[in-house]
Amino acid sequence: MTIASYVVECAWDGSTVYTGTGSTLSSRVLSMEWDRGRDKGSQYIGRSIAGSLTLRLDNRSGDYNSFNSASPLYGNILPGRKVRVRATAVGAEVVNYTLWTGFLERITPSIEVGGWQEVTLEAIGPLGRISGHEIATALAEVVLSGAALSSALNEAGWSTTELFRDLGLSTLQYWYANNDDALEAIRQIEETELGFIGEGKNGFITFEARNHRSLDGSGTSTDHLTSQATFGDSATALLRYTNLTQSDPWADIANVVRLKVLALSTGLTDITLFNKDRARSFNPLIEAGTTFSITAVYPNPSSTAGAIGVGNWITLATSLTEQSSGGDYAAHLVSYDAAALNAAGTNDTMTAALTVTLTKKVGYMDIALANGSAQDVYLTTLRCRGTPLNEVDIPSYFREDTVSQGIYGKHSWPGGKQWLAVDSVSPANIYSTRYAQFILGVFSKPIPVITMSISANTDSNHMTQAFTRDISDFITINANTVRTQLGFTDEGCFIEREHHVVKNMTEHWVTWECSPRRFFNLEFIPGLSYYGQNTQLA
Repeated sequence: MTIASYVVECAWDGSTVYTGTGSTLSSRVLSMEWDRGRDKGSQYIGRSIAGSLTLRLDNRSGDYNSFNSASPLYGNILPGRKVRVRATAVGAEVVNYTLWTGFLERITPSIEVGGWQEVTLEAIGPLGRISGHEIATALAEVVLSGAALSSALNEAGWSTTELFRDLGLSTLQYWYANNDDALEAIRQIEETELGFIGEGKNGFITFEARNHRSLDGSGTSTDHLTSQATFGDSATALLRYTNLTQSDPWADIANVVRLKVLALSTGLTDITLFNKDRARSFNPLIEAGTTFSITAVYPNPSSTAGAIGVGNWITLATSLTEQSSGGDYAAHLVSYDAAALNAAGTNDTMTAALTVTLTKKVGYMDIALANGSAQDVYLTTLRCRGTPLNEVDIPSYFREDTVSQGIYGKHSWPGGKQWLAVDSVSPANIYSTRYAQFILGVFSKPIPVITMSISANTDSNHMTQAFTRDISDFITINANTVRTQLGFTDEGCFIEREHHVVKNMTEHWVTWECSPRRFFNLEFIPGLSYYGQNTQLA
C-alpha cells in the first residue's frame, strides 16, 4: 500500500504565499475531498462549474473559531482567503504536485460540549469566486472569443496573469456585458465557441477553444491525440480501476435545435441620448473643490423601441456660454433662471472650472465633474450623445432529426442565447447552421458517460495517476473481459470531471467522469472522426 504525504494550506493573512501564522493545516486535517470540472461528464452539455474543497479539521484548540479572541487567527478567519492542497511525497519519493487551489467560502465549528471539537472548512474554485460579480463593458466589435473572455474576467476583477486561454476560433461580431453576472457572461462566450471554461489545479481560470482537444502536444501532457494512461479490468493490468459505471443519459438527447442568436445593429451617429439641457429641474450645486457624479443611462424612457445600449458614447464637448448650442455641459454661478442669466450675460459662466472624467459602458456612461475653482457653481446643462445600439429581431436557427425523434421522442437542445459569430470558413448564417448540424450529429442519440474509480493507494503508479491526471486529459479504458463485459476495447476518453476523497490523510480514492472521444470529434481527424456526422471544419 502506497501512502502519500499531503500539505494543506490557508493564507489566513490575506497573502498568496502561505507563510503566515497557522497557514499549514496538514496536522489538523481529519479528511478532505475536492472536485473540479463540468457538472456532468459530457463535452458540450456539461457546463463549467466552480470546483469545491471540503476539509474536516481537529479544532480542540479552538483556533478556528472566528469569535475566539484567544485564537492566533483571530480577525483573519475571513471568506476569500487562498486555500491550497499539495502532495509532497509518494512513498519515499519526494514530489511536488499542486492538487487544488481556491478560496475559503465558509468555516463551520461543530462542538460536543466538554468533548470533541472539529470544524468544517469549505472552499470554492476560481469560477465560484467571480460568480455574483456584476460586470459592464463597452461594446467590442469583431472580437475573438478568447479576447472577449479576457475582457469579462478583467471587469470581474480577475487578473489575466491567472488566466490560461486559447485565442478561440469564433469571431464575435459584437460582444458586451451590461450588468450581467460574470459567470453567466463567460458561459455565453463558452457556448458560442463550443469550448470549455474551467479551473486549473493551480487556481487559474482556463479556456479551451473548440479545437483544443484536437491539438497535438508532441507527447506532452497537452497532447490530446496520444493517450496519457490506459486503465483496465484485468488483474494483470498496470493501472486498474475498482469500479466502472456506464450511463446512457437519455435526458441529454437533443434532436431539436433552436439557436437563439443575439444580433445587433448600430443607428445614426451623434444622436442625443441623454439630455438635461437648460432644464429648470436639473441644477445640481457643485461646491468648490468637490466632484459631482452622475450616470447617463441608455436606454431610458425616451429611447426608441429596440434600443439596448450605446455602441459609442461621444466625449463631452465644452460649452463656453450658456447660450452656446453646441456644448454638452455648462456651469454657472447661479442656478437656472432666465432673467438672472440674461441680466448677468455671459460673465457668470464657470464651465472652464470643470474637469470631466468619463467611464463608458454599453448601458450607461458615468460622468464625474470636478469643480477646480474656489467658488460654488451650478451645472446648468448636461447632454450626452452617441451611437445607439439596437437588437435585431432575426429568426432562430432551427434544425431537427426526425429519425431520432421517432425513436426517442422530441428533445430540445438546452443551450441559451448565443452571440452572432463567424469562423475562418463560415459567415454568420452558415456558422449557425453548421453549429446546429453538429449538435444533431452528436446528441441525437444517447452518449455514454463512463465513471471510473481507482484506489490511489494500490501502488506508486496509481498514486502518480491520481496526482497528474487533469481535466481534458486523453486516457484509454478497457472493459472487455469477463470481469466487466462492457465491451470497451481501447476506448479513448476525455476526463470531464474529477472527485478526490482522502480519509485520515492516508486512504485516497479518485473518481473520474469521462466522455468517449469517438462521439465528440468536432474537427475532422483521420482515423478518429466520422465526417459529416460529428465533425466540421475548424
